[in-house]
Amino acid sequence: MDSRDLKILERAIEYTRELSEGVNPLDHTRVSPQDVINQEKIRIYLKYVEQTLRKYKEEQLHPKVIVKGSVPFAITPEQLSGYQYSEEPLSASELCRRITDLCGNPAMKPMKATDINAWLMKNGYLMEIPYGEKTMKAPTQKGTQAGITAAEASGRDGDMYIRLSFNANMQRIIISNLSQVIGSYVRKSDQNE
Repeated sequence: MDSRDLKILERAIEYTRELSEGVNPLDHTRVSPQDVINQEKIRIYLKYVEQTLRKYKEEQLHPKVIVKGSVPFAITPEQLSGYQYSEEPLSASELCRRITDLCGNPAMKPMKATDINAWLMKNGYLMEIPYGEKTMKAPTQKGTQAGITAAEASGRDGDMYIRLSFNANMQRIIISNLSQVIGSYVRKSDQNE
């Protein structure tokens, strides 16, 4: 809010306050008792408007700090309907980022790739296989047919791992089952909050 807007807002607050007190804000004289602004209902509403404007001013001058990850992940079916399927295969992390971005809430915890992988394991799309001294997730035949691909990749620390990617078909399967993938995080609608 720039200084011009702030001055206008402060003037609106002052005018509304004076009107709610039965004072003409232009010349600061009392209005007649018969004047419409002296009706009790009107004065109550004007006082409400004044308080609302003061609150708005305070919010503009001192915005709340948004702490990333302070709100649990949740998404409505309406928000999810905006998902754009990618013809390029996506990693679970990228898929989660795109879904989280649909929510439009920077304070929300992001959706987790581990939720997707757990659901895929439970439903026979992935399996664990030995990989050196560790176990890694790899697509089953069902997973491969549905659109999961696996490729060896090198992590930031140089360790090798199996990178899973999901084609558009597999993205559709995950999105259409998202309420099961992430449990109760799919809300009925914004009105139910």
